[in-house]
Amino acid sequence: MISNSARIVFTGDMVLGKGDSKYKFENVAPYLRKSDVVIGQMEGVITKTPPKKFVAFRSSPESVIGVKDAGYDAVTVAHHAMEPCGVEGLLDTLETFRSNGIPVVGAGENLAKANEHVIVEKKGFKVAVVMRNCLITKYNTATEDTPGLAPLRVHTFYESLENLQEQPATPARTISIANHRDLAELKKEVGRAKAKADFVATCFHWGVHQCHDLAMYQPEVAYAMIEAGADIVVGNHPHVVQAVDVFKGKPIFYSQGNFAFTALRGKGERGMQDMQDFPYRNPIPEKKAHHQSIVAECEVTKGGIQTASFLASSSDDERIPTILDANQGDYRKIVDLIARLSKISGATFHPVGNKLTLNLKETEEIDVRELLWDRLQSYPSLAWIE
Repeated sequence: MISNSARIVFTGDMVLGKGDSKYKFENVAPYLRKSDVVIGQMEGVITKTPPKKFVAFRSSPESVIGVKDAGYDAVTVAHHAMEPCGVEGLLDTLETFRSNGIPVVGAGENLAKANEHVIVEKKGFKVAVVMRNCLITKYNTATEDTPGLAPLRVHTFYESLENLQEQPATPARTISIANHRDLAELKKEVGRAKAKADFVATCFHWGVHQCHDLAMYQPEVAYAMIEAGADIVVGNHPHVVQAVDVFKGKPIFYSQGNFAFTALRGKGERGMQDMQDFPYRNPIPEKKAHHQSIVAECEVTKGGIQTASFLASSSDDERIPTILDANQGDYRKIVDLIARLSKISGATFHPVGNKLTLNLKETEEIDVRELLWDRLQSYPSLAWIE
């Protein structure tokens, strides 16, 4: 059926654990099923293959049943947590989703396939999704003839802020720049997607984990995507929310936070994480921020985005998410946090029911790239994560 408009929804990081995972989505499935296109970030591996190293966010193949039942139309899978179960785990993940009719983007049997966009068609709208991973390890990147993730490499430099002879051991400013060749290839892929689709989403596994602040390369890449033709930029990995932004009338959600993320330590029988010879236990203390998330939503027509909004979400101890009403739970805390973080971008939003709608046309656009270059202290929010 062809329609004049469509609702496109993006959810944050998911790690599903054991079983069919329908319980994970019991509170949010009614909302997701009412949407026309739903895209989710799958953080973890869907496999029975045991991990070979470090921490593996490993979920059983049956868990994909819950993703399908909740109404997801595609999942992004380019993330560094894909590595611990090796090539077998990656290929299992791709095959399990595909066999359940859910397209995957951001990984593939070789570099060309990993870099390709996917298209979801609903109600006469073609929605293209492009994804890249910025957290590169030695073994997780696809090559011309080996499976892996679609890469966007980032170069990191440290610049001293003071004379180190006079002030030894003082902090440095962290400078990060996207790899020129990877970024150029990504722009071309966005152009190819734009030629085929009505709406193009670019998704990233990026940023500094456990940190509300932006790395320098994030707005650099986000703005490049919109200039290349993307209609929205959506990021994940930090496990906490980050700012929203508007550039040339297009929304940017730098980090959505953990949506349905099984706890690292695993509670009850549903966790399936594996900790091998990790040098210390519980490396990341539990924080309330790890339960907070935002769900991005766009109303689009053939003429482009009409509205871009987000909804506040939080999860309980079993990581079952709930989309919050204005008078419920951490709603006000999450909304106030997003407003505080988004001062750097100048993005503003207003309530429409339980949604917060971005002011796409009225926003005073601030070039976040310049502000981050001028900032002397890297990642000040590390001091106040809750």
